[in-house]
Amino acid sequence: MRMLAEFASGDALVAAVRALRQGHAGRLETFTPLPLPELDTLVDPAPSRLRRFMVVAALAGALMMLGLQYYSATIDYPINSGGRPLAAWPAFAVGAFEIAILSAAVAGFVALIVLGGLTRLHHPVFDWEGIERASRDGFFVEIAFADRGAADRAESEALARLLVQHGAVTVMERPS
Repeated sequence: MRMLAEFASGDALVAAVRALRQGHAGRLETFTPLPLPELDTLVDPAPSRLRRFMVVAALAGALMMLGLQYYSATIDYPINSGGRPLAAWPAFAVGAFEIAILSAAVAGFVALIVLGGLTRLHHPVFDWEGIERASRDGFFVEIAFADRGAADRAESEALARLLVQHGAVTVMERPS
């Protein structure tokens, strides 16, 4: 279930989000035409998975480069020059490091585009009527909570009363 409430001012929105944080454990998303620093401490963003993708790509790129260099120097085309060992790991480290950095950068760029939702052509938040005013003069909070049947109806009614009590101009609701 999802609920969207519109507020006339940023102060009313901040007060409502404070009240929601105290009594509600659902996911909150706010939409405002200007930055409200008070919301930074109240609405916690989800931790980013970007670092994990970059670390995995860097390790995979480095291991693949080490494997390629080992294969080419010892198995595919071994050349014994001056009695040096075929598997010269210190010489392989420079290329592996460079490929690790390149792999992490490319994976970071691709993951940023995919995880940031830039590949999505339509976001569900635009299905709410009047949400386009969030870029001009509207202050909105969207609340998402799990469907639980009859308990869900009672919780949504209590949430609507709480939002109106804190200055919500309109409160809309729809299933997820």
